[in-house]
Amino acid sequence: MASTAVDAQPLIDDDLLQQINTWCGVHGLMYSDGGIKWNAAPLSLTPLPYPTGAFAFVRQMQPVWNYLMDSIARNRSFLLSELKNVAASDEEFTGTLYKLFRALPESQVRGAWALGVFRSDYMLSPSSSAEPLGFVPMQVEINTIASGLGCLSTKAGHFLRDFLLRHAAHPQVQRIFEEQEEFPSSAKPANTTKLIQRVAHGLEVSPSLRKIASAMAQAHEVYVRRLRSRAGNDDGGGDDADADALRDRIRLLFVVQPRERNVGDQRALEEELWRRHGVRCEFATFAELSRWLQVDRDSGGNDAPTLFLQRGPDRARYEVSLVYFRAGYTPSDYVADESHGECAAALAGLAEASHDADLHRLLCGNAAWRVRWTIERSRAIKCPSLGLHLAGTKAVQAAVAREGVLEALLTGASRDDAWAARAAALLRRCFAEQHLLSATLEAPSVAARGGPSAAIDAALACDGRDWVLKPQREGGGNNLYREALADALRAARGSSSAQLQGFVLMRRFEPPLQRRAVFYKFGQAVCGAAVSELGIFGTFLGRGVGAVPRLDDASEAARPVAPDVDGDAAFPIEDEAMNGGYSGYLLRTKGAEVDEGGVATGFAVLNALYLVPDGDFSAAFEHRS
Repeated sequence: MASTAVDAQPLIDDDLLQQINTWCGVHGLMYSDGGIKWNAAPLSLTPLPYPTGAFAFVRQMQPVWNYLMDSIARNRSFLLSELKNVAASDEEFTGTLYKLFRALPESQVRGAWALGVFRSDYMLSPSSSAEPLGFVPMQVEINTIASGLGCLSTKAGHFLRDFLLRHAAHPQVQRIFEEQEEFPSSAKPANTTKLIQRVAHGLEVSPSLRKIASAMAQAHEVYVRRLRSRAGNDDGGGDDADADALRDRIRLLFVVQPRERNVGDQRALEEELWRRHGVRCEFATFAELSRWLQVDRDSGGNDAPTLFLQRGPDRARYEVSLVYFRAGYTPSDYVADESHGECAAALAGLAEASHDADLHRLLCGNAAWRVRWTIERSRAIKCPSLGLHLAGTKAVQAAVAREGVLEALLTGASRDDAWAARAAALLRRCFAEQHLLSATLEAPSVAARGGPSAAIDAALACDGRDWVLKPQREGGGNNLYREALADALRAARGSSSAQLQGFVLMRRFEPPLQRRAVFYKFGQAVCGAAVSELGIFGTFLGRGVGAVPRLDDASEAARPVAPDVDGDAAFPIEDEAMNGGYSGYLLRTKGAEVDEGGVATGFAVLNALYLVPDGDFSAAFEHRS
């Protein structure tokens, strides 16, 4: 998105830019440079009108996605079968996760407590004549590890509301809104100030900060209850001082990357966990954990060992309740680093794996993988578990989209054919055409709409414009588009090597275009055409049992999001599972011709939703041909 002047006048004057920057600094809507310098997060100054029915639809689906992801994570045979070839072609990363998962005891895969913080990402696409909605949210991917920006998303909504209310009468803000073609005419009063105020009051502020922190606090509380139960003090009695001492020595652990830029998002969770729930947190990288982790089998009997963290000048020792991974989703997080020696936990994990020669060799050469294995085998609750991590791979997403697979998974998990059929029909409305590529790119069709060979032919015919090629990687910057995609397909098709085995070829979407979106990033205001991607957060805490989620009517799902206000946000755990359903949203807006969607890099900006009637939305928006 290029910087654009309007009649040779600046979009936003320096005073207003400084006020934006100040608001971000005061409220923690910031990115770090990985050191001590901070900058305001990239933001949109023009909220996105969004169809109410489409938003209700993705909210309605999220409890089912939560349930499905947990079910897949506990289905060892399905994961091992679907990921076998991908693991062989991506031995360094997916293959290692696969081997670790395969080595886990069945009792842990099926019955260990795990927390899922998911984000299912969607782009609107023009609907078919059979669809009741003018635009349908189509799923880009579902994230099951390090699903970030939930906290900054909440803050972005508060920022945009404050900014518009405070400056509704500012001539430059009014000029921006007068040029917004996408707000339906029914929402436009004659007075521009009133329009801006109406939009500000109507913004859908995401509750993701509160809801994600609440789910993490629930997982921590489950661990504390189990600890008290093992100690014979599960009746709620006992000395308050003893209870406080117990809680003081238990920590929630964030596993983070070195020189992390998204510190503001992570530390906002820490603040919410402490302020609202009284949960203390620790932060550490894989390299630090290779020195600081300890395990203790004697404290927990014959099952999984208790995980401890010992750090700081006083060498304080804390028991770990929940391990929340904000790292570990990319191969670069597991670079071998033997400079720090060994800790007791890593040695214990290595000894435990000695019965599996292949796994033992793998762990011998990499301290970071030993840390991951040690955490996985411990009693601490994981977010995510190895099973949940693998359930979010692009290969599994492509497998679930195959005819009959989703239905079989939901039926097997729920034991309810009628519910499974309804739930599958709901989810399939958002599936894009996608194909997992084989070693030869000429495998028999195993997917809908003609199979991978036909999709490859279609992608080559349009020089890749209508498709995206995805490796089994997370974190952005890995996908291939247009000419690069077509070149990769031609090279792989003419080669005997399996260079694209495990890649997923997915049809691209045609999202509606916002003609004159205005962004604030890197201290400047810029303007241009933009598209948006909506991520829906969901949370699930369980141990492999629990009731299936209710399939609410769209009218039920369309109820306004509860305001993000103070109060007890905890929810009871029923049937040994807690399905948090819809847990907020992330809206990223980017230049219309930009492929990547990273916020930290400035490719995309944080935005907020303004819900409008479906008919008004379809009439107001033009989509790219």
